[in-house]
Amino acid sequence: VTSYVLKMECEKTLFISNLPYNTTTNEELQEIFSHYGPLKACFIVTEKGTAKSRGFAYVSYTTRDNAIKAKSMVKVVNGRPVHIMFAKKRVFKNSKHKDHLNAKEEEDDDYEHRTELKTVGHTPKVSKSSYDIGRTIVIIGLADDVTEKRIRVRFRKIGNIDSVEYPVPGREKDVAYVTFMKHKDARVAVKQLNNKIFQGANINVVLLSREGKVTTKSSLKKSRLIVRNISFKCTEDDLNEAFSLHGKVIDIHIPRKSNGQMLGYAFVQYTSYFEAVKAMNIINGLELKGRKVAVDWVLPKNIYQEKKEEDEKEEVEEVEEDKEVEEVEVDKEVVEE
Repeated sequence: VTSYVLKMECEKTLFISNLPYNTTTNEELQEIFSHYGPLKACFIVTEKGTAKSRGFAYVSYTTRDNAIKAKSMVKVVNGRPVHIMFAKKRVFKNSKHKDHLNAKEEEDDDYEHRTELKTVGHTPKVSKSSYDIGRTIVIIGLADDVTEKRIRVRFRKIGNIDSVEYPVPGREKDVAYVTFMKHKDARVAVKQLNNKIFQGANINVVLLSREGKVTTKSSLKKSRLIVRNISFKCTEDDLNEAFSLHGKVIDIHIPRKSNGQMLGYAFVQYTSYFEAVKAMNIINGLELKGRKVAVDWVLPKNIYQEKKEEDEKEEVEEVEEDKEVEEVEVDKEVVEE
């Protein structure tokens, strides 16, 4: 009986890991998780003696049903996918201090949660929270008058839906989550409906598992474009209007001389390599403000310098060849005379 009671009590408390460091507060967590029922406790575990987050937290509900609902519905906190599971019974070892576990217990709990799937003689079981992230899409930019029913009707045409959440606690009011029964349906939804019109609004659709990915410097270098031959009437807003149709643009820069005059080219930075490829293939050769633009990859300085030297060498060789042809023609004329 004691074991059963402990199990039931544990299933009222959630262990949330992979939280954004130093950007999430106890108040924000309470706002997100209180949407699913009354809370008994909600706290982020911090480094001993400091306020620095260790990246995980505990949320305790008054009822088991509320905890189960929150576990299945909450997938992102402050734009980052989180992993949620029921807490171990160690959390209830000392009821007087369950809001403030000592550092040793925190380390032990964290280790147990990270290794709980590694059971000898058993096939590792994928946690439901991780599975949900892989088959859940995020819809951004929804119209003000859209309803959960309309979202469900539209997206179930792609595949069987597990759940629809709109609005999403802790997110902007124009955001919804749709969880499909199958991973492939989530990917099809992104491919078919991203950057499309839905209920009068242009929506962006991404996989939840991709939304929280950290963009690295290396990936940004591979998704940077140079736009040549731009009109002197062209502005950053004009370029953003054209290039953002094909993906998420995070920076546009038009170099200028010290007197403010444009140099005739610009740089466009995407977050995704594939979106940059798409934009380059579509916009290259199109007219922007009356001039056909040339879109290409931005080369690293060393490669650009090598290419520039090769081009200059080719130009010199072409000039020398032209001179040789001219000399031959002059000699021929002299002979004929």
